Amino acid sequence: MGGLSPLDFGLFMAYILPGFVAVFALTYISPWARQVFNLVLSKDSSVGATFIIFLAALAIGIIVSALRGLVLDAIQFKSGVSRLPQINLGKIRDPNVLSAFKEAINNVYRFSQFYGNMAVALTMLLAFKFIIAGDSIASSWAVFTCLVITIVALVVSHRRQLKETYVAMSKILAESISAPTEGPEIHVAEKG
Repeated sequence: MGGLSPLDFGLFMAYILPGFVAVFALTYISPWARQVFNLVLSKDSSVGATFIIFLAALAIGIIVSALRGLVLDAIQFKSGVSRLPQINLGKIRDPNVLSAFKEAINNVYRFSQFYGNMAVALTMLLAFKFIIAGDSIASSWAVFTCLVITIVALVVSHRRQLKETYVAMSKILAESISAPTEGPEIHVAEKG
């Protein structure tokens, strides 16, 4: 058996890692989450508690991804990230196109998901730690500053990767170069 396939790693990266950060963020507002999290980190950690954290990270990671899709992606579209041109999903029947489509998902879109999902999870951590739990920014200014800088970098990276995803998908599945769907046009600059 040869470890994780790229798709498995991509899903781990896109959902479980941000979900784990979001579960940690919940420890600031939920005594139950704090208790389970501390149990996993203790020397007497049980497989059951670790499995609960893993499942919670997966479930919350998917919820974080939904929030990213509803909020962050919407903001990105309104600020100029283009939508896909009309595409022909029938092209996926071609094994070469399907392979290229999967590669674009694994090598471009999963990074966009990770950046966006992690930005949402870290925003939750920032809000729960400093707003809801009431930790002092003055006493934790370095943590606060690092979180804000990281969130900004992730949002910018999400935007860049989302654009790259649409460029890749338009090249793979575009019906034609013209005829975009509703929303702003996507402009693909030829690299020369």
